[in-house]
Amino acid sequence: MYDIQSPEKKSSSINMCHKFNLFTDTSGVGIGTVLQQNQKPIAFASRTLNKTERNYTVTERECLAVIWALNKFKTYFGPLPVKVITDHAALTKLTNGKNLSSRMMRWALKLSEFNIEREHRPGVQNVVADLLSRNPVDSVEGSQISCAALRALAINSR
Repeated sequence: MYDIQSPEKKSSSINMCHKFNLFTDTSGVGIGTVLQQNQKPIAFASRTLNKTERNYTVTERECLAVIWALNKFKTYFGPLPVKVITDHAALTKLTNGKNLSSRMMRWALKLSEFNIEREHRPGVQNVVADLLSRNPVDSVEGSQISCAALRALAINSR
């Protein structure tokens, strides 16, 4: 069982010498994220978008997902490098600084606080974060999910 909402419970398999991978995704209803190391999940998290966030553009929602995920799991990696993997090229827009809204400028500044490497991957390679974004878990109660259930949901959502 993995606790979706508690990043404070660190896994004994974490190696501070290895890079962390943070998969993020968003849908019209929520944000989903998976923190991994050595291709093994460390933690999962998701939440529902509020009414205002549901009106964001797709790019803004994808950037919100990255910012939220980094803040959610920073207790794991702190100043260490983390590879942020998303199925949207929104992060590249934040680095060029051209034609950014004030919200996107704030997020670009926030991203500069983290030691991140950006990587784009197609959505079919980001299934778990996608699944979590479409089925967000907001409350701590009932936030336990088995690996088998997560795999079954991921397979059925393709």
